[in-house]
Amino acid sequence: MHKKLNIVFASHTYIGSTFVVGSHHLAKVFSKQGHKVCHISTPLTPFHIIRLKKHDVSNRFKLLLKKDLSFHGVFNLVPFTLFPWSISKLFKLNPMQSWESSIIKYQVKKYFNNEKIDLLLIDQPVLNGIEYIINPKKMVYRPTDIYSAMLNDKSILEIEKKIINGSDAVIATSKPVIDHLERYVHEKPCFIIENGVEYDHFLFKGNKNKRNKVPNLIYVGALDKRIDINFIKYIANKLQNVHISILGPYSEEVLKTFKQCSNITLHGGVSYHNVPQFLHKADLALLPLSNHKANLGRSPMKLYEYLSAGLPVVSKLTPELKRRNIPYVSLYDNYEEGLMLILKLIDESYVINKEDIAKTAIEYSWDKRAEKLLSYII
Repeated sequence: MHKKLNIVFASHTYIGSTFVVGSHHLAKVFSKQGHKVCHISTPLTPFHIIRLKKHDVSNRFKLLLKKDLSFHGVFNLVPFTLFPWSISKLFKLNPMQSWESSIIKYQVKKYFNNEKIDLLLIDQPVLNGIEYIINPKKMVYRPTDIYSAMLNDKSILEIEKKIINGSDAVIATSKPVIDHLERYVHEKPCFIIENGVEYDHFLFKGNKNKRNKVPNLIYVGALDKRIDINFIKYIANKLQNVHISILGPYSEEVLKTFKQCSNITLHGGVSYHNVPQFLHKADLALLPLSNHKANLGRSPMKLYEYLSAGLPVVSKLTPELKRRNIPYVSLYDNYEEGLMLILKLIDESYVINKEDIAKTAIEYSWDKRAEKLLSYII
């Protein structure tokens, strides 16, 4: 058992967002273990005021001025700076080393009672410089994506180089991310700890062999450029006898794409708490990744969430997913292959034992991921 630590996350996504990410899960696990945890996310700026009607933006402003400990005792800190990254980078400004930093420093020092920070975990490159505010005993860079590809911003690479130079180790969520940063790592210890799953939250506990009369396929997550919505449309048109449920915020473009697909239901954004009840009613899960280069480094949490819910998965092949060779995850290289895999899995003669599938996912729990992380660092 590790001694009780003071831990700070510097993350890209605030706690309470529509999307629950790895830093949230790790913060929760560490807090449950008795460590004192603060989670800092991407700063708000005056420019966000024009988007105040958006749910996530208004939520962040509500959190800005209060000490929120509602998430399993984790201090959820949303900072404020003058300029967003898109402007700061043009003038080579670093808000983490300007007057705004004194506010963050005050809040963090107060929360930790002026005690030393044992560990800082950074997964948001634009928070570069926060280490000078936090002044931790150890700092770890924990990239979760190939950010320069995902954001189409090559300037991110230089920031990552600076963060890595000041870090004690790099812990990435996939091998392609480590390979991408290899030229900057040099002699730094590098590890891969893939994303995990809140196992008990998603665990299937129903009738292990119950099948829907109409096969129910499901996709949960963002519907952005990294997802091939045309593959979902292709499956819907080819398999008129199946129903496809899609959980996640969608745009007018997505609505237009699926307009003629009567066997697709768009549920919109569904709270993390309610996602399992949708998964438990499904027969098969989809991960239709697009050919976007950012997908090469992805470590999709939803894979393990699907499996915990007892669902076999049909996913677009990536070298990283092929390397992992995950049981009950079938990979396709083209639309026709994907269709054939889905047909095989929904065939009446194919019996899916959801309990067996769910049991395999316990190895991917966030508790095990957190234990491994501390064993590498502390």
